[in-house]
Amino acid sequence: RLAKPVVLPETGVYNEEITVEVTEVDEGCKVYYTLDGTVPTTESAEYTDPLLIKCGNYVLGVVAADENGMLSDVVWRLYDVELDYPYTYQMALFKLKTKLISDGIMIDMDCNTSEGMFIKINFIDISTIDETGKEYYIFNITSEYNGLVQNYDGYYCISVDDGVLLEVNSVN
Repeated sequence: RLAKPVVLPETGVYNEEITVEVTEVDEGCKVYYTLDGTVPTTESAEYTDPLLIKCGNYVLGVVAADENGMLSDVVWRLYDVELDYPYTYQMALFKLKTKLISDGIMIDMDCNTSEGMFIKINFIDISTIDETGKEYYIFNITSEYNGLVQNYDGYYCISVDDGVLLEVNSVN
């Protein structure tokens, strides 16, 4: 049986961005991870460098795999990274869900649609989007149904200072 990798830091609530490192991996093994609570497989993202988690709520799953495809047990970590901004990540997420409901994209705060699909709200980064220098939470959305994923065009940007919501076609 493969040894479980060591994942640090431990589960917790953090007030600043964190760097997640995976160590103590058996020789010859690769490491795979997910950040959305799904069980990682060899089809998941491969861990090659420490992960920087800037903001948001994540359920990290990490697994090691040997060259024969044998998997270690999954290591789970829950991270709630909430930076000290006047308009919090949770407030921004609530505002975006409210907008998606009012625009008819979703029918409830659980991200369901009237067609039976599920809307996934993806936090991208905290960044500036124009020459004003204001920082925004950057989100995009995808819909999922029976394993099929559809990307929606554009991004939703919510100011970390005052919660102003902007829709833009691209971000740098």
